[in-house]
This record gives sequence, C-alpha cells and structure tokens, in this order.
Amino acid sequence: MQFSTQFSPLLNFGSELGACYSTYGKDDIATLCAFVDTELDFAVTPSFTPYISADVNVKLGGFDKDEGYKLSIGNKITYIELGVGTKYDINQIVSLDASVGFDKLLNRKDAPTFIIAKLAALFNF
Repeated sequence: MQFSTQFSPLLNFGSELGACYSTYGKDDIATLCAFVDTELDFAVTPSFTPYISADVNVKLGGFDKDEGYKLSIGNKITYIELGVGTKYDINQIVSLDASVGFDKLLNRKDAPTFIIAKLAALFNF
C-alpha cells in the first residue's frame, strides 16, 4: 500500500507499507518480512529534488525446507535505514538518483552500522 501527499509546492511526503517473501535465504530458509518506507521530498526546482528517507524492515518468520513454516525464524529481526539523497531529472525520460544511508540491525547489541551509498540511473517510460 502506498500513500503520498503534497504539503506545499515545495514539500511532498510519500510512504509505503508492504510485505516481502525471499525465495532463498540463509541455511535454506525462505523468510517473510514486513516493511514501512517513508520519504520527504523537497522540490527545489522542477528537475532537482533532495529527499530524506527512513525505512524499517522486520523479519516475521519463514519456511524451513525440513520443518515447514516457523514463526520464530530470525527472532523478529528489525533493520532500520535512515538516508538522504537527491534526484535530478536530466529530461523527461532519464533521471539520476544519488543517496547515502545508515543501516542498522536493532535487535543485536554487537551489530555494526553500515553506510550505504547508491547511484542509480532511472529510465521513465
């Protein structure tokens, strides 16, 4: 499910709530998860849009090839990613998106924080 709204000509908010299923996982366990993604866009110009984002992903359980469905797989592991980025529309078809984010596993005290950098070329049809 997705929701978006325009607070002002310069400020847009978007969110997504969903579920995912991995067809292959660690130790032959296919996991189920739920996620919430949010983004706040600042429409500086019609072609230049900086944004901030927050994403949460929770593993709910999974299917083990030997034991079937197990609710406790992953012990309700929760990932969170906070990021900033910018999107630049070169023209109506091609856009560039660059972002950096911090990814953290919340349920484990010894889990490292990852810095994730992304650069994407988007083709709008």
